[in-house]
Amino acid sequence: IEFSELLKKLSRTYNQPILLMNDEIKNQRFSISIRNKQSLTEVLAAISKTIPINIKNENDTTKIK
Repeated sequence: IEFSELLKKLSRTYNQPILLMNDEIKNQRFSISIRNKQSLTEVLAAISKTIPINIKNENDTTKIK
């Protein structure tokens, strides 16, 4: 799955807007398994260990650079 598509799915699953601010990584491909008990923060932290992203929460929106 492409990173941009993964973020869309995460946004729907966790009912929180996620904005990708870095077009360079939007087409990067991933294979990921998410447990239901993991929070969005935990999932994004795990992803950040595989690619260099910065995660910022503003109001009810998560921004990824």
